[in-house]
Amino acid sequence: MQRIFAVGDVHGCHDRLLDLLDRIPLDWSRDQLVFMGDYIDRGPQSFEVVEHLIGLQELHPSIVFLKGNHEQMLADYLSGKDRMLYLYNGGQQTLESYLRRGSPGEFPIPPHHRRFFDSLRLYYETEAYIFVHAGLRQGVPLAEQGPEDLLWIRESFIDSQHPF
Repeated sequence: MQRIFAVGDVHGCHDRLLDLLDRIPLDWSRDQLVFMGDYIDRGPQSFEVVEHLIGLQELHPSIVFLKGNHEQMLADYLSGKDRMLYLYNGGQQTLESYLRRGSPGEFPIPPHHRRFFDSLRLYYETEAYIFVHAGLRQGVPLAEQGPEDLLWIRESFIDSQHPF
């Protein structure tokens, strides 16, 4: 029997992530670990969180990493879109954590972290469950759900009586 452990919204708190992982009774040979996004922002250790998750992924390639709305805001920031929105929502702390760890003259986010962010999935589906960061729009097939819904939807998903 496979157990699935889902972890959401780490938000740059590396110490808390380590504490949580120590408490999860994972059997890597049969259990599944799914991270639900929002690894960065708000907390002071976004760099350390992402570095740790990349290391876990190298040791256990079966780990699933989903994209959260904060990773999307970072992507938008890096492309020059909605820069103030990102900074206002905790992005300043993330950029500071990267600047503390970076090399002089190097862009704050190293290439292996950018590859990690680029590899994040919008959803993960098993026979019994669908995992997304935020939620789903009622009546829309999974393959047709837009990133806005998967990353941002709230009340209409939470208040829905639909069994999904």
